[in-house]
Amino acid sequence: MIKTIKITKSQSVELSGSAGWLLIYRETFGHDILPDIMPMIESTLSLAVEILQGSTISVDKNGISEIDVNSVISNLDGGVLSSLFINLSGLESTTLLRIIWAMAKHADDDTPSILEFYKQFENFPLDVVVPKAVRLIIDSTVSAKNARRLLSLRKIAAGLPQTKYSLQGSTEG
Repeated sequence: MIKTIKITKSQSVELSGSAGWLLIYRETFGHDILPDIMPMIESTLSLAVEILQGSTISVDKNGISEIDVNSVISNLDGGVLSSLFINLSGLESTTLLRIIWAMAKHADDDTPSILEFYKQFENFPLDVVVPKAVRLIIDSTVSAKNARRLLSLRKIAAGLPQTKYSLQGSTEG
């Protein structure tokens, strides 16, 4: 599955989410991706456990259908997000750039080297590209049943009251 992501008004990038990008990543960077993303996976899982700890969760055949929002907000206000940043300290800043480049290379064999690829963009909004890349990876590598479960968490999270957080604590936004 290939998706075109708009970077600027005049620039876009095509990414392939099929599993071949994993092989390109290994071939190009000399090792499997798991050691590079394990800090992110571990911190995300531990954060999810901390956020949902003590919450009432309802699950149906499509995944999570309801979460006790008050307990989730209470856990967030308790400083859980600051632990995410501490746990991410083992993640290299270039890991996301390498993943996106490997997905672009898989979509188009003529994609230049990673440095030349990123030189062509005046800016590269990771906040726009990463969520779409993650969705591509989920759609092409996770079973439909488990993808629905993952996406149900996203829908529930979107329904939570918007709150701004910093390492010092939270402020309502």
